[in-house]
Amino acid sequence: MCLVCRRHDVPANFIRVVRRPDGTVVVDDSGRVNGRGAYLCPSSRCVQTAFRQKRLDKALKVRVPEDIYLRLLDRVRGLEDSDDA
Repeated sequence: MCLVCRRHDVPANFIRVVRRPDGTVVVDDSGRVNGRGAYLCPSSRCVQTAFRQKRLDKALKVRVPEDIYLRLLDRVRGLEDSDDA
């Protein structure tokens, strides 16, 4: 389920962000990284809302670095651009 819009789908259709046991936060492309995970829709609206409202910070119970949000935003904009082509 998306952390922002609450859309239900299979995990493969979301972007997974994980707080690893050592406290670092990573974008999990494989879906297999150990740790506490949270899912976001691959849409710029959901990523921007998550950043503005600090949704990942709350879900992962750690301060998520801004570069993670920027990386997510770059990724979803690339996906949205490829959908438009």
